[in-house]
Amino acid sequence: MSLQIKLKKLAKELSKLLKDSNLETVDKDVLENSQKELQKAVLFLADEKGSEHTAAELIDNLKEVIAKLKANA
Repeated sequence: MSLQIKLKKLAKELSKLLKDSNLETVDKDVLENSQKELQKAVLFLADEKGSEHTAAELIDNLKEVIAKLKANA
């Protein structure tokens, strides 16, 4: 699976988590970081000129914030 596809799937998963979670119970820093990482991923995907390295970093960051959101939900 390409990094672009993985990134799209993780961005979609994070969007769904943010939409479906009770955000009042989530730590503000975790929520803020999640929103920033999602925005970075969306911008990267829209530009489509980023490097594989950048895509891999974004994937790692999204996985981390998703795990934190799930732990705080």
